[in-house]
Amino acid sequence: MVFYDAAWKLGVPSEQRAEFLIGYGSTLKNVGRLDESLLILGQAITDGAFPNAARAFLALTLQASGRSPEAIAELLSLLLEVGAQDAGLIRYRRSLSWYAGQLRASAEPGPEK
Repeated sequence: MVFYDAAWKLGVPSEQRAEFLIGYGSTLKNVGRLDESLLILGQAITDGAFPNAARAFLALTLQASGRSPEAIAELLSLLLEVGAQDAGLIRYRRSLSWYAGQLRASAEPGPEK
């Protein structure tokens, strides 16, 4: 972990950034630095060469953070995007999208009472 932290502080070459962010984000999750993991994996999604892989690792961090509904919703959304040509996913896209939306909505904080 020390080497990841040091490399991040020094700056990672652009040609290695995508893989570095995924590895760093995953390792942060593994050592319990969940908020940092979410931030790093979010960066990997937006500016990385492997956004789908980063989303899968993000789902793992969400689950480790006790945010299982969000994790499942992320994985369902990812599945629907990468499996866009799969006949079964095409057939059930509307239902699975609805479930992903419901899971995300259930994870949002509600009005305080």
